[in-house]
Amino acid sequence: MTPGPPGAPPVLVMLAKPPLAGLSKTRLVRADGLSAAGAAALSAAFIADLTVRLGSSDAWRLVVCCPRGGDRAPLQALVPATVVVWEEPALPPGRDFGTLMNAVLAAWTRPQQPVALIAADCPLVTPGLIATAFAALRRHAVVLGPDAGGGCWLLGATAPLALLGDQGAGPVVWSAGRDYAELCRRSAAAGLRLATLPLLSDVDTPADLRELARTLAAQPATAAALPATARTLRELGWLTSEGGGPCSS
Repeated sequence: MTPGPPGAPPVLVMLAKPPLAGLSKTRLVRADGLSAAGAAALSAAFIADLTVRLGSSDAWRLVVCCPRGGDRAPLQALVPATVVVWEEPALPPGRDFGTLMNAVLAAWTRPQQPVALIAADCPLVTPGLIATAFAALRRHAVVLGPDAGGGCWLLGATAPLALLGDQGAGPVVWSAGRDYAELCRRSAAAGLRLATLPLLSDVDTPADLRELARTLAAQPATAAALPATARTLRELGWLTSEGGGPCSS
């Protein structure tokens, strides 16, 4: 799959690792969380649900970006046939997350073709939120979706962003709960028009998992839109078979 010509539909890139035990959602692997196999199963469910939910729109193209040099087969088996699994660009050793995101932006942005990046650990992302992000990118250079942990569930841009790099003030410290505030500050300092999206929660910890289970129990329509996730949570004992909420055990 290659970027389209100027004016082609925008591109939604989902960054995802193959859902393998010991490599997927390892922060959930705790005594009060999941086993390594359970975390991998949940990761697979997130990927399956998100690619179906977000990959059916004609308003954008969905691309799943996997780590370079890995086996794409586990991811390709989970996603619809219309969604291509694309290997991340070659990057220098020791690169940080900002370098990766800029490389993805450079690979896919074109005139009138913005790009939004999401991870595969925020299952409550909806097509409506993605449509809002791309609509905002018609008038703004950057769009950020804040997550409850201080990071971002979405970053959208119309071109690669220097603010993702060092800028002489040190690189952005990723996954430390300050990503969103720092990117807002850097966007303002660079004079870039910034739009923000509603707050969502990704699933990084057992507490996040309990909150997701509560949400699915309380919102049957949301659970129906995430069938693999709801089924996996029930199988893992985090959601009752009747959909009544996370198990106390």
